[in-house]
Amino acid sequence: MNCRFQMTFCASLLAASVFVAACQSTDRTKNDDSPTNAAASNERAPTSSSNANEISIADKTNSAEGSASVQPTPTPAPTNAACPDPKNPCHHKDKTFDDWELSFRLPNRIKPNTTYKSAPFYAIILKEYKNIDADFDCDGGEYTESIEEERKRIQSSHPTRKVFADHQCPNMAAVGYDFPGRSDGENILISNFIAIYAGATEDEANALLGELRAGFPRAVIKRMTASYEQIEQ
Repeated sequence: MNCRFQMTFCASLLAASVFVAACQSTDRTKNDDSPTNAAASNERAPTSSSNANEISIADKTNSAEGSASVQPTPTPAPTNAACPDPKNPCHHKDKTFDDWELSFRLPNRIKPNTTYKSAPFYAIILKEYKNIDADFDCDGGEYTESIEEERKRIQSSHPTRKVFADHQCPNMAAVGYDFPGRSDGENILISNFIAIYAGATEDEANALLGELRAGFPRAVIKRMTASYEQIEQ
């Protein structure tokens, strides 16, 4: 084989190799753009989106759970709050509240001749007794029997709210009640009365007044404080 023939043969092999390589490159490009590969790519894409959604939902859930775990702190009752449950009066070792009195929390240690007042509360004065027959005034010693009988009758109709009375009888250990209009500074304007505990807020008192108005047309709301003093001479 002469040299010219060898050179021609080698050039042909080189050209054939370049052609085969070009075809293989074209096939790979077509395969990458094929529907099958595109579908596989699309199948992989939602996985990332799904993971992102799951993370987002988890973050929102954790945030909601964190918010729900934070509860408002309830406001504690005043240490001198009134005790409106007729069945559970706040008796004290130095003061046993009478049936017709509205009890309230007293400090553990009471100092003689010191006035202790309850936290303010709302009450509804149901009845006033301005003209009591002298023969029956304080005929029970520390109370007037006719007023006490009326109080008990009203209390039986309201078992969850204390119905209390102020008898204005000689009783050194009696609970007193103060409210606007009670006196003019010199004279007692409202003395003997029967009232019912109406709540800690004016809205609650107004709602109760609406329920009681038919039976007690002259009932009025008063914001009161109760007081007690252990008198020692």
